[in-house]
Amino acid sequence: MAASRAPRGWSGAFDPTTWERNDSGQYLKIARHGYRMSTDCAGPTFPKDALPGKRLCGNVTWFAGYPALMRALSLTGLSTLAAGLVIAWLAWYLALLMIWLLSASQSPGVIADPLRWACLLLAAVFPGQVYFAAVFPVSLVAFGMLGSVYFATRAHRRWPALATGVAAGSAYLASVALLPGLAAAFAVRPFRKYRTSITFAAAGLAAGVLAVLGYAQWAVGRWDAYFETERVEYRVGLHNPLPAVLARIEQLAQLARPGVGRVTAEQTTLVWLVLATAATCLAVAPLRSPRLPLSPSDVVLLLAAVTAWLIPYVAGGSLSVYRAEALVIVAVPLLRRAPLVALPPLIALATAVAWQMAPLFFGRVLV
Repeated sequence: MAASRAPRGWSGAFDPTTWERNDSGQYLKIARHGYRMSTDCAGPTFPKDALPGKRLCGNVTWFAGYPALMRALSLTGLSTLAAGLVIAWLAWYLALLMIWLLSASQSPGVIADPLRWACLLLAAVFPGQVYFAAVFPVSLVAFGMLGSVYFATRAHRRWPALATGVAAGSAYLASVALLPGLAAAFAVRPFRKYRTSITFAAAGLAAGVLAVLGYAQWAVGRWDAYFETERVEYRVGLHNPLPAVLARIEQLAQLARPGVGRVTAEQTTLVWLVLATAATCLAVAPLRSPRLPLSPSDVVLLLAAVTAWLIPYVAGGSLSVYRAEALVIVAVPLLRRAPLVALPPLIALATAVAWQMAPLFFGRVLV
């Protein structure tokens, strides 16, 4: 669907340049040249020449995990751009595979399989769909987060939980949205048998983030360069999320007007509906199935989805809310507990939003 909305349609679907937009260029620069930073923001950037207290600029605002994989895959002879697209598509497939595995019902029934397929279809057209297919780390982060949950709380495999945690943590800082859920599942007494694999998943996330900060220290002499550039260049920091959420609600008035504002408002509405449905499903689950207790994956996924949703409102600044909303995809497996009739409207709305968002991405209207 996304490819059919590209400027050259299906003929350009396998051309990597079709999927390269905006921040893709920063990831390509990191893959080719590594981190660069300077205090001379009007000129070229060079490593190891920034001084504390001065304004910093360069490509250190983007995490290096995804570019590192691009660089590694390009050693096979692929161009760096093509390598980025291959990784994004493979990670998107793996993210959908994790959705399928996590959406498996723990109680067999007539509607269990239809619900599982509905969850998979909703994930395939989830907000940010075009970013999952583009030269961006969004699909890698989604796979890493979902994989960490699956291996830690379903498959009980420590090393895959660690590896997927590293993949998520090194690709995007917002992946730390998993930590509150992992901590909550670790603390719940009935989930004690999962504690080792949960610890490995959390350790993987932390290791991924620390690896990027360590690389920044080695490359440009500033382990905190990411945080400094985010604060200075993009005004990102800790904020009271309530005003931002209220402002977002006011923007929903755009639903009555055609244009970009309406499409992003529709996406926000959809994300909120998914979160509300998922939370309701978990709240009433003990009433609907008293003999089927909540699983640790349910706890982790719900808290991760809520945290991922809150991050752009808490961080503020120039963070892209509509791109960050893509990580709420981790809530989709929770909808396996929803009535089957609740999913077709969500799928229809998600399809309509994805259909409208793709041309905005290809036309560089969205960053």
